[in-house]
Amino acid sequence: GHFLWLRAPSDDVAIVTFDEKPGVPGKAFFLPMVEDKVLLLARDEVQHVRNLTLKAENTTGGGGQLVAKTGVTAPFALALAATFGIFNEDPKKPVSLLQYWSTVSMVKDTDDWKKLDTWGLQQGLELTLRQPPAGTECAMQGDTIC
Repeated sequence: GHFLWLRAPSDDVAIVTFDEKPGVPGKAFFLPMVEDKVLLLARDEVQHVRNLTLKAENTTGGGGQLVAKTGVTAPFALALAATFGIFNEDPKKPVSLLQYWSTVSMVKDTDDWKKLDTWGLQQGLELTLRQPPAGTECAMQGDTIC
């Protein structure tokens, strides 16, 4: 199945893709199905929470993605929310709806995570992968996840 994927390759841009593979632009003709259903928010220390405007952008090979200028600098958090109806194979059954939630955060140093945690942009289950603070026993184990 197709999923909405959010990434921020730099401070000034957010990219949403709709494909089976994370971060890979899907076929451009799929974008109109989800474009008006995606809400993208940005939060930083200066401007607090605000909506970002997504625009469809064609990529090579017939692909497409949604792109937004963020106007933020680290530390910041982006949050994506969308409710989208999936294909209904049985007309006797109601259409199922999927709710997509994802966040992308960027920090200057590990202490910034404390700020981002208080902003509360994520709903439901949250899984966060973070680099341990410098100088901790875990941080000194190289590539080991601890």
